Amino acid sequence: MSISMIDVAVIGAGLAGLSCAQHLHAAGHQVVMFDKARGVGGRLSTRRTEDTTFDHGAQYFTARDPYFVAQVEQWQQQQVVQVWDAPIAAYQAGCWSTVDVITRYVGKPRMNSVARHMLKDLPCHLQHRLIKLEHQGQYWCLHFEQGDVYHAKTVVLAIPAPQLVPLLAQTHPFMPIVAAVDMQATWAVMLTLQQPVDLAYGGIFVNDQRTLSWAAQNHTKPERSAQPTWVLHSQPDWAQQHQDADPAWVMAQMIEEFQSLLQQPLQIKQQQVHRWLYALAAAPLFHRSLWDDRLRLGIAGDWLCGSRVEGAWCSGRSLAQSINPSSV
Repeated sequence: MSISMIDVAVIGAGLAGLSCAQHLHAAGHQVVMFDKARGVGGRLSTRRTEDTTFDHGAQYFTARDPYFVAQVEQWQQQQVVQVWDAPIAAYQAGCWSTVDVITRYVGKPRMNSVARHMLKDLPCHLQHRLIKLEHQGQYWCLHFEQGDVYHAKTVVLAIPAPQLVPLLAQTHPFMPIVAAVDMQATWAVMLTLQQPVDLAYGGIFVNDQRTLSWAAQNHTKPERSAQPTWVLHSQPDWAQQHQDADPAWVMAQMIEEFQSLLQQPLQIKQQQVHRWLYALAAAPLFHRSLWDDRLRLGIAGDWLCGSRVEGAWCSGRSLAQSINPSSV
């Protein structure tokens, strides 16, 4: 069997992996991406139904880092992102208030448009789950669940910390950092309604409920379907407690609490639920990225850089700079 040598193998086609791959590709590296999912983007994901779509992962993103600000401005010019200007509320103890105004961006016409745009001409093998990583002299040997084997001079691991633990050697210096990261789950419920809810807010931060942390009228985002659609996110502690619960029970609990919050019944046309097992780091690190120059092994992810969409992009950029300083 002939196995070709890859310059840089990037495991994980979420925003951190895409950012790193894009910067290295622009600097002339041969980059090949791999992801276990059926599509790219990670939590910049979109769930499609017959007649609408849901941004059921990241709901929006903000930009503070000057390099990311410049990137977002470029995406705006390329018609990939747009400002979500719907007012956002905070709900606590039965009281509603409008939160401070901050510019919130969303993918156009859906959140995964950003990831698809970043992928462009980068080769990407989807539904490829890495199960074994071996360093063999001058290269890495990557074994995938399907039986495929690849060799790479440099490996970038842009996946959640718990998924790194079985891949890293127990003696590697990164292991104590990775093994100590606690990733929390999030449940997402997607609702299509018969009639819209009479509410003047696009999204709601829910601050004192047992089950919910966030609710958004997905259809208030730019260029979405006009059908009344909602995305509900669970509280991290509650999701962690019930991460292995029956999805139908989880969905019923979250819908019940949401109806109680609104003080009105919902006329639900369709409902779905999704579990993000590794949604957020309980205590995000601020390493930006990790790079082992001797072994040519790097790690990137939002959990290394603040758990935001912006953090994922900055982590990937940071790692690309470590691999090749001329790449950024």
